Amino acid sequence: MAKNWLEILNKTGCQVNYVIPLQLRPISSFMVNWQAFTVCRKIPNVLPFYRDPVKTRNNPWIEPERENRLTLGTTLNGDGWGGYQTTKQDDYASAWQLSGEVFYADIDDFITLDRYRGKKKPLNNNIISRNVDAKLAGVNLDYRQNWTQNLSSSLGLHYRYGQNKTDDRPLYQIDPFVVADLSLDWQDYFDGGSYSIGSRLRYQKKQNRRDDNPLTGLGIDNETDGFTTVDVYGGVEWKNNIGVSLGVTYMLPPF
Repeated sequence: MAKNWLEILNKTGCQVNYVIPLQLRPISSFMVNWQAFTVCRKIPNVLPFYRDPVKTRNNPWIEPERENRLTLGTTLNGDGWGGYQTTKQDDYASAWQLSGEVFYADIDDFITLDRYRGKKKPLNNNIISRNVDAKLAGVNLDYRQNWTQNLSSSLGLHYRYGQNKTDDRPLYQIDPFVVADLSLDWQDYFDGGSYSIGSRLRYQKKQNRRDDNPLTGLGIDNETDGFTTVDVYGGVEWKNNIGVSLGVTYMLPPF
């Protein structure tokens, strides 16, 4: 049976999920999610804005990716938590939610872009696709709080890690070590409906793990310093039927 299951999985590219929810106590939950699937996808599309005179060569022998992913997560809710910007019985002191998630993925035949470094000298430095073994890992932490009937906030911390195990080098285009988001949101009501305004502060740490050397890798990750951006947004809704929302990304230059 196991052999037949794997054959079907590999031929169809289907995804199989095993989810085990466990209730720890009335205000919390714990989740275990294991995924095993085959991915049939095209060459990674990371080059539209990358200016390089070299050519891209297709690989007719590329194999589909096979990924095993384990995700562990938990969510804790205060007694007053009814959802973001929704509080039960005006209990703002306990109108909070804390959630966390950690995942690890082991990928066989990960499809990556690279540069040709073979015996055919005219092709050297051309961009090709190839299969490698890789691993991905990440952590997500989120805290949300309703402070008053109108004011709510959320804080998120995110970590990502990617490694090309075959060549022992970082995967390209992976988020920096730490990315943080802080949002403040205000909502209120008027006779015809409701309105909301908010702002998001995003901090991104300097990326120290990157694929920036075309002699040993693809070399498309540029060295950038850490930076902070500010977004603003808002919206109006009439009679729960018509709504308009607007936003400005990067309202201030990154600093």
